[in-house]
Amino acid sequence: MGFCAGWIAFVVIVWKLLERDVELARVAAAFADGAGVLVVEGEAGIGKSAVLAAGVELACAQGSRVLSARGGVLERDFGYGVVRQLFEAPLHRAQAGERRRWLSGAARRAAPAVGQEAAAEAGEIDDPVFVTQHGLYWLVANLASEGPLALVVDDLQWVDLASLRWLVYLARRLEGLPVVVLGAWRMGEDQAPVELLDALGGERLTLSALSVAATGELLARGLGRECDLLTARACHGATGGNPLLVSELALALDRDTSLPVDLERVVELGGRAVARHVSSRLALLPLSAREVAAAAAVLDGELAPRQLAVLTELSLADVREACDRLVSARILEGRDTLGFVHPLVRAAIYDALRPARRAALHRRAADLLESESLADRAAVQLLAAERTGDVGVVGRLEAAAERARGRGAVEEAVVLLRRALEEPPPAQERYQVLVRLADAEWLAESEESAISHVRAALEIARDPEEQEAAALVLVSVLVALNRVEEVVELLAAAASALREVAPERARRLEVERALHSVYLPVLPMDIGPRTAALAAAVEPGSLAEKSLRAQLALLDTAVGMRPAAEVAELALLTLQDGQLLGEFRGAGWAGFHCALATLINCERLDECQEWLDRREELATRTGARPELQGLVAHRTRIARVRGDLAAVVDEARSALQEEGAFRCGIVSPLAVAQLVFALIERGELDEAEDVLSHHGFAEGTTFAWFELIPERVALAFARGDLERARAQLAAAPPERAWIPLQMAPCEVAVALASGEREQALERARAMLALAEMFGAPGRIGIARRLVGLATGGEEGIEQLGGAVQVLERSPCRLELARALVDLGAALRRHGRRVEAREPLRHGLDLAQRCGATVLSGRAAEELRATGARPRRLVLTGMESLTPSELRVARLAAEGHSNREIAQALFVTGATVETHLGHVFQKLDLDRREALPAALAS
Repeated sequence: MGFCAGWIAFVVIVWKLLERDVELARVAAAFADGAGVLVVEGEAGIGKSAVLAAGVELACAQGSRVLSARGGVLERDFGYGVVRQLFEAPLHRAQAGERRRWLSGAARRAAPAVGQEAAAEAGEIDDPVFVTQHGLYWLVANLASEGPLALVVDDLQWVDLASLRWLVYLARRLEGLPVVVLGAWRMGEDQAPVELLDALGGERLTLSALSVAATGELLARGLGRECDLLTARACHGATGGNPLLVSELALALDRDTSLPVDLERVVELGGRAVARHVSSRLALLPLSAREVAAAAAVLDGELAPRQLAVLTELSLADVREACDRLVSARILEGRDTLGFVHPLVRAAIYDALRPARRAALHRRAADLLESESLADRAAVQLLAAERTGDVGVVGRLEAAAERARGRGAVEEAVVLLRRALEEPPPAQERYQVLVRLADAEWLAESEESAISHVRAALEIARDPEEQEAAALVLVSVLVALNRVEEVVELLAAAASALREVAPERARRLEVERALHSVYLPVLPMDIGPRTAALAAAVEPGSLAEKSLRAQLALLDTAVGMRPAAEVAELALLTLQDGQLLGEFRGAGWAGFHCALATLINCERLDECQEWLDRREELATRTGARPELQGLVAHRTRIARVRGDLAAVVDEARSALQEEGAFRCGIVSPLAVAQLVFALIERGELDEAEDVLSHHGFAEGTTFAWFELIPERVALAFARGDLERARAQLAAAPPERAWIPLQMAPCEVAVALASGEREQALERARAMLALAEMFGAPGRIGIARRLVGLATGGEEGIEQLGGAVQVLERSPCRLELARALVDLGAALRRHGRRVEAREPLRHGLDLAQRCGATVLSGRAAEELRATGARPRRLVLTGMESLTPSELRVARLAAEGHSNREIAQALFVTGATVETHLGHVFQKLDLDRREALPAALAS
């Protein structure tokens, strides 16, 4: 509307609200800035709602679209209830074209949460919480693309958890959106989710009490006459300057004919709680009005007279007359629909109801809302209804929980199913409620409760199908907590219990046990033969067989006894028909990831990347956030093999920022391992130490593949602490048959540094023999380099030269750089300085391109020692792009807009702009149209 209209509105509002000019100025500034989060906080009755109402006027005056909602005590268990308040009415009023536009793209996934019919999706939604949050973000983005948007939410302390988590999700992604979130919350509320409220961030405005002068002015406005200073002081002392209590006091004094009044009476009146004031006003009203007030307190929300008539069993005419009286008494407000003038007023009436009457009204309210096709709100009413063992109530609660889960309101599903257990359900249905509850608790990240409830389900399960299903739910939860030992023990016990009565189910559980055993801190010595026997026993071509074959391939890469080409083909064969591709849980999930890890170990990186991209596309389409984060483990390992340290750091840090979303305990140590490796190579030792400590991996063994032991040894070496390096190496489990070949460099380095050259040479030659049997050039080159270092002399130089030749055929650029620098240094030490310059220059160039600061520094020193001058390298071109930048660049080159890219990758538009800015700079481009040619070249 322009600056003038906004300023006039501000002046008018400041006059209406006493002593809130500073706060209102900050609200006005927030809307003028056009983006951000502003939270008004204070005690009950201090005027938070009035400031929010003023904010709505200011936003409208400045041309913003305003969407408002309010938390409520009763409906804080109604998942996405506040979100629905914000968006349902505007979507309902919108024209069909507008509605399609607002719910386009990723926003379509938010449809169920805002009361709209969900569009058909290909494939099951794996993570409904994330999909809904992401969809709601894009609903906001679509609305904001048409003009500034204000989301105003009162009583945040009572907002349902699903809506509040989404507000936090939105607040962290507001950059680049013309959106202001204005909220208010009552401080000191016992059950308020303070951690989430704090996570909203933004600016906080704490409202203070009114002064004596403002108290007198507010009292005078309520009474319609002047108020002397003596009375104002007495009223201020009686109310503490709380605006609501001052207004209530004005009502109590309204019958006095003159002022000043008896000051003792003023103090006595002001000291009463609001509940007493409301009670005294209700006592003066007819019984019908009191009945309507009670029904309204139970039903809450926007109240229709016809609903109140059903609850009270009064005629509609009597209800309307009662409502008029309640409005006159300043208990209700509104005309066609009504609501309480303040939550404290509603609380006073609700708390005064006898428990039995309250429970009976809730049950009747549930039946009423069910008859009006408001089943989800009806279920919330059932939460407070009397427990009677009604099978019908259990069924209604289960159905409501399933709907809540489908729209991502998993906290609501948990509350509903816990209430269903309290009803309680019949014995034959208790198992089903427990399993559904455990699944919902797992999604809501209440893992310990999920474990407790699914164990209870296992105890009462009698049918083999029930026992298997409960065991697999428990496995999912325990895996999320990285409690692999418990998983293996559980599966062994469950399989044993079913072996006689249901051998096929027992075998499936044995398959799960075998596949999860690969993540144990110490691998069982018989895991290979046992896995092979199981693979031979299950149905050929089945999901179980493919998964077991993939695991056998991975085990082969650890031992190195079979050729890499053969092992890689076996892994590709398990992936070939795509059956493993869509499995995000259980045996299929483990099999798919075993296959990818095998391809990386065999240095078949391009083929691994192809399957990884397909998996990522599917996980994106189905909203499988844990899987998206889990794929980072493979991306970082691919980047590490290729020596792209910037990509390793970019991907690993991105993953660890959302560590809680993994829901798979092995992802964190994998990401930490790659990040620590890259930081050591860049010389950032303090940060590497901090990463290990922060994630709890400074000591101990994480799982059988020894992730983090080589990194901890390397860190100790970089610190010059040989004793610590030896201690870290000694922490490796003693089962030598399963030590992966990645441990050999640590052992050789420790032996050489300890002066144990013969031991180092023996270990290096053993590694070389296995590497040559395996046949992967990168592994052979690394082993030959170690042999060269351990041998020394002219023979050592020959081995180092051979390592360079082999590594040139591999994708391992950093290892090639390391071998080149070692070769050049050995040549220089033997007086062949001119000959040393070429491998040192090549090694320096590669090390700089990899971002290996420590190695490039060493190469530069060696070059200077030969009399040559190192040249500086400017990192540009395709090789300088991080994986995130490359993914964004490829989508942009295919013609996708920034908005489409952001929706596809589950990031914000601002993040896409940042990545594209880096891409244009590194590729020296000045326009988007040049991207396809640049990427193709």
